Amino acid sequence: MKTTLSWMLAFSLASATPSALANPALAAARAAEALRSQQAAARIASEQNAARAASVAAQANRTRYAQQTAAAQSRAAFEQQARSQAAFRHTEFLRVNAQQAQANKQRLAIQSHVKQQVDIAKRNLPARPVARMTTFNNNANAGLIYQRRTGASDVYIGQTKNLQRFPVRQTEHAKKLNTTSSYQLVGGAPGGDRTLLRVAEQAAYDAQNKYSAKMALNVTNAIRPMAEVKYMTATAR
Repeated sequence: MKTTLSWMLAFSLASATPSALANPALAAARAAEALRSQQAAARIASEQNAARAASVAAQANRTRYAQQTAAAQSRAAFEQQARSQAAFRHTEFLRVNAQQAQANKQRLAIQSHVKQQVDIAKRNLPARPVARMTTFNNNANAGLIYQRRTGASDVYIGQTKNLQRFPVRQTEHAKKLNTTSSYQLVGGAPGGDRTLLRVAEQAAYDAQNKYSAKMALNVTNAIRPMAEVKYMTATAR
């Protein structure tokens, strides 16, 4: 402090006017005033620096808080989405299981019903293989059941909706097989009743199968004319 005052005093003396040099007290006062001004400027600069530092620190704190808040919100949103997805998967799992259980229940009910119908049909089924087979009576409107013999051993059971259609069916067979065959009418059903005609065809098919097994003949029908359950139900009427 003394050094600064001495320097300020020397500066003041060096720049002082003759009147100031003649008055040392005035010079000292001026030096003290200059020192106070310098100290005030330094204090203001220090305060400004401190204020800027505090502002920078506050901004950094706000930025860090905003980042932490955003991270927490993002984490909370992710966790909420994960919970929602888990709840959806669980709901879907329960729904699919319920649908499967319902489908299994319906399938078992259908199987049970079909079994009951088959059992009823079997109890009421007349002696096969001629059950409900209507004998052909030369009625032009009656559906016909015929036997086709090709070669020495191939036998086929077929149907045609009426007598006029029978020659057409023979022509169709000949074109498909590229050979000649012999035909014999073995049964029929009232005209227009497709179910009875199919029943008659199935009965003839069954009879031919039994006969063919004994006579070493080959029944060439690719599939049976009528499904077992439908045939049993129809013949039990």
